[in-house]
Amino acid sequence: MTLSIKKRFLYIFISLLLLMTTITVTEIYLEAKQQIKELFDAELAQEAHLLLNITLVEFHELMERNVGFDALHIQSAILNNLHKYQKQIIFQVWNANNVLVVRSDNAPNIPMMDVDGIFIDRVVNDKKWRVFSFFDEQSKVRVQVAQQYQRRNTLIGIILNQLVSSVLILLPLFIIVIYIGVNRALLPIKKLTQDIKQRAIHSLEPISLTQVPDEIHSIVTALNSLFLRLQTAINDIIVFTSNAAHELRTPLTTQKLHAQIAMEAQDTQTRNEALTEVMSGVTKSTQIVEELLMLARLDPETEVQEHDVADLSQITQDTIGELVPLALEKDIEISLDADKHFTITGKPSLLSVLVRNLVENAIRYTPEQGKVDVSISEIVSEDNHKVILQIADSGPGIPAQEREDVFKRFFRGAETSHIFGTGLGLAMVECIAQKHRASIKLGDSKYHGLQVDVAFDSSKD
Repeated sequence: MTLSIKKRFLYIFISLLLLMTTITVTEIYLEAKQQIKELFDAELAQEAHLLLNITLVEFHELMERNVGFDALHIQSAILNNLHKYQKQIIFQVWNANNVLVVRSDNAPNIPMMDVDGIFIDRVVNDKKWRVFSFFDEQSKVRVQVAQQYQRRNTLIGIILNQLVSSVLILLPLFIIVIYIGVNRALLPIKKLTQDIKQRAIHSLEPISLTQVPDEIHSIVTALNSLFLRLQTAINDIIVFTSNAAHELRTPLTTQKLHAQIAMEAQDTQTRNEALTEVMSGVTKSTQIVEELLMLARLDPETEVQEHDVADLSQITQDTIGELVPLALEKDIEISLDADKHFTITGKPSLLSVLVRNLVENAIRYTPEQGKVDVSISEIVSEDNHKVILQIADSGPGIPAQEREDVFKRFFRGAETSHIFGTGLGLAMVECIAQKHRASIKLGDSKYHGLQVDVAFDSSKD
């Protein structure tokens, strides 16, 4: 199932929001953890210096009063001067002889570390501590202090809880804002969809582009183009249907009239003449219907593809072979001049219809003992390569003023209206030529009849 654009936007934006939130919270947490570590390490170092100063001050006071060394007095002085948070540490004071001078109650009797000036993690009394050792070169006194990790972890936990709480509060608000924003951004598309839904079935007017967003401008433009093509196609169908009905009405009415005459005729000759007229009308109606069906199949936009290759010489030769009996009936001399195989891009079935209509028209309109010459040649230049199909006859030709109209459906020229035909042949020829991107030129033949030149693009193969 394909997701709607709205759902896709929501999934993308919410996923990005969650990803950015996760990355931001993680970075803040790690940075806060590092800053807390450095802050508490600095505090631990300051406490070591403070312990050293307190120890030295108390020791000098006892010496000035000629009082012996009193560890309890020094320990009491240290504890009284420590901040309430600093009382969460344990400490040791060692003299120059590595003798433990004083320590906190829960501090061990052995050194907590054997290297000075660095921070290390140690486990003391089954608890994890951060330990720092400082050695005073002048007094030869070493102070070691340790702080539980619990205090650090508590502060980090508070920060993490605040971050998570803020995210849980703000994240739903951001999602709501995103949802509203996506809905507002898609309003033009919704409005466009609603306008199209409310259109009448025959309403093909272009959609206004004044309030269409740039992102769907091309879609609406393509839709307007489709509406225009549909309107043109519908108009063509209306005209085509009207013309077809008009063209079929006359032969059908005539057939009905002759059929009634045949039914009412008393003598055989009248009946046979009426039936002959009925058969003639049926033949004409059949031809009209067949050509209408052919035009209907040509109307859809079935473009010729580059891989469609046809041998125009062979198609023309086969078509002429089929029409030779028609030419012999009128004692017409028909010839084909094609010295080689000419390959063009095209559909053989359509090209066969094109050649048949042109040659058949030439035979039909050429009087008895006339001539019809068919030739295929090529024109080669630097920028193009054309294959020319030429049909020249000795018929009446087409007056110059009618040559633009002969490709219209059901058009019959004044000089050829008495000859049996439907007026659809050249309409089909033009339609097929357009699909093959070929050009048609009408002119006068050397026999003072009609000459038709159809220029095709030669196949790249």
